[in-house]
Amino acid sequence: SLFGKSAGGPVHLTAEESPTGTAIELDASPMTLRKDDRAQFAFVRVRPDGNLAERFREMTTRLSSSGLPSQATREDSHALERDIAALERMAHKDPLTGLENRGAFDKHLARVLGQALRDGGSAALVLLDIDSFKVLNDTWGHDRGDECLRQLARVLAPAARRPLDLVARVGGEEFAVILADCSLHNALAAASRLRRSLQAAALEHPYGHVTASIGVAATTPADRKDTSMLFRAADRGLYEAKRSGKDRVCAGFLDQEPGRTATT
Repeated sequence: SLFGKSAGGPVHLTAEESPTGTAIELDASPMTLRKDDRAQFAFVRVRPDGNLAERFREMTTRLSSSGLPSQATREDSHALERDIAALERMAHKDPLTGLENRGAFDKHLARVLGQALRDGGSAALVLLDIDSFKVLNDTWGHDRGDECLRQLARVLAPAARRPLDLVARVGGEEFAVILADCSLHNALAAASRLRRSLQAAALEHPYGHVTASIGVAATTPADRKDTSMLFRAADRGLYEAKRSGKDRVCAGFLDQEPGRTATT
């Protein structure tokens, strides 16, 4: 058991029960953080602020003051720092594809959009959803579905060509590409290249080969929009791509009138 609770699944601790002083969730799978620690566990999430490294350091201090050997704490401090850094990296990665996960995507999109607003520049978002992915899972099984997602991730990864570009898996079969300092015109061109790369990869699907519908949106220097508005605009483009026949690229607009889309 962990902290006197059953380890049959994720363990939830209230702020009063937690050694960090904040509500946390612990994974049931053991993980040795330090050789001499009596408590062995791995963090899955830390609420409310998600600052994993800070909470780990608080936890170490509290556990040490509660009776863990101070000598062990000193001897293994560097190892613990490495564990913290590794867990920080893991916390931002999708374990199946190795791409950035939704949390990392949200944080980076806010950063890129904020920079665009400050600099009077633009930022673009590309949303991609595999067409008829449920058919693939239902026909060939989830293992084949997972392999398809991994293969698609390898196709998409080169889209992050510049330091502030980012490719992430944001849902089951949904992926996103953040393009910093990028106009709608250039983002549509990038999305079309992604679609052609997927066609060239010829990933297997019960209907032939895997295809994807893609929605694109971008801010302009005059826009004062937040990340949710940019995401919704790209999602409108994605919906239109699905509605109009799949396997295509459509733009969604930040101030969109009904039916206003651009398709490539």
